[in-house]
Amino acid sequence: MAARRAAEPVRQMGRAGLTKVIVERRAVHAGVGTRELSVEGDGPTVVLLHGFAHPADAWRPVLNRFVEVGQSAVALDLPGFGAADTAEPGPWLPQGDRFLTEAITHHSGNGQVLLVGNSLGAVLTVRAAASPLRLPIRGIVAAATRYGLDTVRQCCPCRQRTNAGQNCDGGRTPLSPAAEHGPTRRPPALR
Repeated sequence: MAARRAAEPVRQMGRAGLTKVIVERRAVHAGVGTRELSVEGDGPTVVLLHGFAHPADAWRPVLNRFVEVGQSAVALDLPGFGAADTAEPGPWLPQGDRFLTEAITHHSGNGQVLLVGNSLGAVLTVRAAASPLRLPIRGIVAAATRYGLDTVRQCCPCRQRTNAGQNCDGGRTPLSPAAEHGPTRRPPALR
């Protein structure tokens, strides 16, 4: 379990000379130590989930905008990415589901959250919204949820261009459609 440390505000100057504050802190969700970047504000908390191979820092421009408009938000490092603990061996999506379920519960307080996800984060967003657990979700925004369906993508580990649903071996070995891959491999599309 990751050690907790005090919140560290990161101050940036805005166009109007206002100081923007993004607070960086450690948290633990479903036994996974992670880093959260958060801004204080009103309304339901917007939970921002990054894409494959990105950290929570990808959301800094959005967090800065939320500071300007006074919206509460938090960006999380998903298990195995950014400053989060390494994911456990085995299927990654169930780990991501457990992590997000606990993070939603924590950040909802007595209300609901808005989930915004990109790429892998969007997959988790849609899965959380469809969960039979009836999580306290007010709404979702899922961007780029299609992992390679009928398109050409970059394979993450080696950056070799491959056709959708194929490994980095030049397309000779298709991925199993039922496989759920960890952070070292591209996850399959939602079915």
